[in-house]
Amino acid sequence: AGWFGQGAINSLLVVASYIGYRAVLSPPFPDRSLQTRLLTCVTTGLASLGLGTGLGAAGLLPRLAVNAVSNLAGGDYTAIAQGYNVPPYPPLELLDLLLGDGPEARTVALGGAALVLAPLALILAGRRFGVPYFAILTVVVFTLSLDTTPLHWLFYVIPRYQQIHEHYPPQITAVVMIGPAMLSAAAVASLGRWRRARPPGGFPLLGLPVLAIALAAVGLALGGYGVTWPPLLAATLITALAIWTLARPVTDRLARCAPLLLLVIVFAQPTGHELLAASTGWLRDPLWDPLWDPNPALALAVTRNLSATDPGGAGAFLQERQAEEGPFRYLGYGGTGHPEAADIRSYMARREEPEIGALLVNGRSIFLGLADIQGYNPVQLARYVHFITALNGRPQDYHTADIRLAGVASPLLNLLNVRYILLDARLPPDRDDVVALRAGRREVFRNERVIVYENPAAFPRAWIVHSLRSINRDAAPPLLASGEIDLRQTALVELAAGAKPPDMALPPAGAIETAQITELSPDRIRLTTLSASAGLLVLSEVYAPGWRATVDGEPVEVLPADYLFRALPLPAGAHRIELRYAPASLEIGLWLSALSAIAVLAAFSHAAWRAWYRGPVLARSAHRTRRARKFIERVKPQ
Repeated sequence: AGWFGQGAINSLLVVASYIGYRAVLSPPFPDRSLQTRLLTCVTTGLASLGLGTGLGAAGLLPRLAVNAVSNLAGGDYTAIAQGYNVPPYPPLELLDLLLGDGPEARTVALGGAALVLAPLALILAGRRFGVPYFAILTVVVFTLSLDTTPLHWLFYVIPRYQQIHEHYPPQITAVVMIGPAMLSAAAVASLGRWRRARPPGGFPLLGLPVLAIALAAVGLALGGYGVTWPPLLAATLITALAIWTLARPVTDRLARCAPLLLLVIVFAQPTGHELLAASTGWLRDPLWDPLWDPNPALALAVTRNLSATDPGGAGAFLQERQAEEGPFRYLGYGGTGHPEAADIRSYMARREEPEIGALLVNGRSIFLGLADIQGYNPVQLARYVHFITALNGRPQDYHTADIRLAGVASPLLNLLNVRYILLDARLPPDRDDVVALRAGRREVFRNERVIVYENPAAFPRAWIVHSLRSINRDAAPPLLASGEIDLRQTALVELAAGAKPPDMALPPAGAIETAQITELSPDRIRLTTLSASAGLLVLSEVYAPGWRATVDGEPVEVLPADYLFRALPLPAGAHRIELRYAPASLEIGLWLSALSAIAVLAAFSHAAWRAWYRGPVLARSAHRTRRARKFIERVKPQ
């Protein structure tokens, strides 16, 4: 949620460039001066940006706030561990995708009809319908999906654009399809006008697009790329229909149906072809088979992973334990990343395996109402990423947070409230990671696919300490991993410069203290506590800005403790605690969005009132004008 992505940035550039085109280069009132055009461009752009930002502030500001404390703060991929960039398209590969017809080309392929109609728009429509803009947009976007060109350096002047774009250059094609779509529509809409004009020497130009497509297909075939026939057939039919239509007399009624026939061909390839092949099997491309007829094991895995129950499995066992014991977390371990693993792929890549499904990984906990410490998310809170790195003793692909070989025996695992560990029953019992995982833990459940071990050393979800040690943020992870500090008695707290530590006092010997969670949801936690003396309540919940806490209704500061967790000062006695996620960015965003919505409604209401009011006024004015003209006609000397 803390990432806008390349799509949002590129979409903003598309909107900004279109405003510039319509305001400066192709204004609705071409007689206006350049100064007026530039002023219109600036005011329209600022108004659009301000209005869009205002209406979306409730969503934008919290995302910006979260992004600032994530592993991709500011879109900087250079700071992440094991990051990678997707390479740009090679020119021939991009050309092959544009002319393609299979699933691998679906995100880029235009279809044979659009491949002809889009360039024909330059001939048939000229400057009408924004054709120059959409033609340039299409060329620019496809060029930016290639390796570095002078055009790239022009865009890299935009702050941070180079870092974001070079991570995944082909992703920019997400905003390209509006270009070919508008160009194709402009070509179809301009057929009638061209028929009436019949410019001399125009007919040979109509064959240029299909000729270029044929030459490209030959070049691809010589380069070892496969060329499919449906796009070529669609391109040929579109060209033939366009030439036939323009050659018919202006009064020919049959030719007037040409736009409809063109649309039929546009739909027929690729969409109609895919629907026909999927429903009847006729003209079926084998490359689509894995998508239309998925592996039964994968289909079963989808059903299993979306289920809220796990009869006879570890899921049902953990649900029973949670109902009796209260909240806890679990860990599913299948040996991913182990040097002796038979399959080194991630849990995501192996989701169809029943044994992997039995480990309740890949987000299974969401549907079961349980809590897992692993998962996939390319944007994670930086604290959690660094904590898992310290736990494992090594970084991993920034998309995942999985426990590896060294992590199964790390003392940091206990801090995460991991009370149960699920082990793939296929793993050799004498392998080093399995031996380390079983040490000090007892088996509590087993079936043919998974073994569940209880971890008696796991910390509760909340506990009370009476000793505090102030520490620098960066120094905390290695100290925690060393196991030198008894974190059940002492908390490592990050205090602001000059801040006074909370009052602490040792409890009497044998004193009983409790911290009981009464409500637990993603944005609210309620607890009841009993403490014999002043101390610190520590929660095994990830610290992030925006969390607010009260003790018996009185606000208290939420502090980062033990690097990853939340803590708050706790007086002696019995208390009711509430933590609520209410970031200031959300409150400010809601106010801005509400005020922007009111402003929009006011503007529309004013415009509607003016239109309603001016109607009668203009009618009366026109009536007076007609009467004045009649009077002048009567009194005018003959």
